[in-house]
Amino acid sequence: MNGKNFNDTHDTNKSPRAIFKDYSDFDQYIHKLNVDSKTATETFVPSSTYFVLDEDRHVFVGAISIRHYLNEALRNGGGHIGDGVRPSERRKGYGTDIVRLGVLKARELGIKDIMISANTNNIGSKKTIIKNGGIYEKTVLEDGEPLEIYWIRE
Repeated sequence: MNGKNFNDTHDTNKSPRAIFKDYSDFDQYIHKLNVDSKTATETFVPSSTYFVLDEDRHVFVGAISIRHYLNEALRNGGGHIGDGVRPSERRKGYGTDIVRLGVLKARELGIKDIMISANTNNIGSKKTIIKNGGIYEKTVLEDGEPLEIYWIRE
């Protein structure tokens, strides 16, 4: 499935990049994800990426990345979980389920206290976090935009 076949673009959307990829060579994409997920840099830490697929329609509806630990940059904004639902699939309950499953996967990785964030004006994302036990901690600025930090505690 080519990510360009729908009118959701990553440039105007903060969803994980994974839902905007061209999957024509999915095996190669997964290989690259596996290599990238093990490489730590100043900005990135090892992570696991999971996809939500509507098998009946053959559509990737969302994705979640679970960062195995937090570096300084992630402690100041990103958190352990980055999730997103394709804009055309929002308001159907996928986000709540994706985060719930992400929390379970994070627990399997031994992450007890999970940091997750949402842009202040992203009401749907904040509701999803709160439905999954997120407790508001603070608001920070990331690239000049207010970002709310939540924790899902064990």
